Amino acid sequence: MSKTTSRPKLTNVMALFDLQYPHHEPDVVDIFFQMATDYKPSVIILGGDNLDCTPVASHGPSAKTRVEQPIDLDFEGIDKHIIQRIEKEIRPARKIWMRGNHEMWLDDYRANHPETGDLVDEVKELQLKERGWEIVPYKKYTRVGKIYFHHGDWRQTRRHAFGGSKKYHAYDAVVRTHRNIRYGHNHTFQAHSLVNPLDSNDAQTGICIPAACKLDQHYLEGGETNWLNGLYIAHILPNGNFSDFALIVSHGVTVYGGKVYRAINGKC
Repeated sequence: MSKTTSRPKLTNVMALFDLQYPHHEPDVVDIFFQMATDYKPSVIILGGDNLDCTPVASHGPSAKTRVEQPIDLDFEGIDKHIIQRIEKEIRPARKIWMRGNHEMWLDDYRANHPETGDLVDEVKELQLKERGWEIVPYKKYTRVGKIYFHHGDWRQTRRHAFGGSKKYHAYDAVVRTHRNIRYGHNHTFQAHSLVNPLDSNDAQTGICIPAACKLDQHYLEGGETNWLNGLYIAHILPNGNFSDFALIVSHGVTVYGGKVYRAINGKC
């Protein structure tokens, strides 16, 4: 008789980076929720720049932008179309909200306009802590198993050029942390491995996760980029080891686990 071996219980993790709501890419969001139905992640991460925040941006948006994209409607929209859907449809054990440089524009605006109080504080206005979301401050890390997550903006100050990104930012990320590091902010895909020459089992990897925002962002003024759309999924063993994947979404389609995922709704 053959012995039956029990399969280890996996922790499934799914993440979206750089939604920049309301300038998100609906196809990515649609596929994200389709995959969540199949894999039932117990950890969901929104990896920073979840909100666009242009109407309160420190670089001085136009009056037209302030009128057409009021920040309170952005809060209401991301709550209805993203946060509530995660809470009601997926119901993960851990919900992680990471703050990116776009969310820091809210802090900047509040510092310059203290009369607004909590009205431009997304954590308080959306009652994220009360709803069980873990809040990861800008430039800080969170961990699931042996994977560390960061928004991906390692600039010493936001006054530096956009993102402080370098050509080989995945290399920079893994060398900086000496950990398995997953991040966004650069709106593209890139990976690098760092292996200890004394022990091939001692290895770390850095992966940049493609963006969940539109690739023709208004502030680009039609300029060329190397940006990609996508999302992230990981399967973590009880000992913290894992297999994970940055999935590129192109023309509303990605493939994972032998299944084709195709955006259906086209909007959210």
